[in-house]
Amino acid sequence: MDISIMEMLAQHEETISDLYSAYSKQFPEHREFWATLAWEENDHARQIRELEIDVKNRRATFDNTAIKEVVIKNSLEYVKNQTEDVHKKGISLAGALSVALDIEKSVIDGEFFEAFKGFTAKSRKLIRELANEVQEHYKIIEAKWTEHRKYA
Repeated sequence: MDISIMEMLAQHEETISDLYSAYSKQFPEHREFWATLAWEENDHARQIRELEIDVKNRRATFDNTAIKEVVIKNSLEYVKNQTEDVHKKGISLAGALSVALDIEKSVIDGEFFEAFKGFTAKSRKLIRELANEVQEHYKIIEAKWTEHRKYA
């Protein structure tokens, strides 16, 4: 049971939220889109910390061999760098959407939430919600990217 990896996952979600918040300021005409995603990423962090408590109380398990710490650290660094770049240089909407797609895809491909196994209905529901919401984020961002490309 490696709580530090779970905390890194929560911090990863918060870092993504920071990036999406920066995008909401960069693109006022799309503020609601980015602000909603940012809020949901913060909620993911809360859900992961809730699962961490479930792991401590033996209502769930976390397989720390399923996720490589270096993958999370690299992704955290990438997202932080993207956020700094937005503040320093700005970014196009197409660029922001592409970065967001890459990030959400990496969470899906990394199967970050597959490392959790719930023993209670509540913890199983949380795990399922996290996995589904990442998939939904990808679809929403992809739709926005497609729409933008059509009119760009």
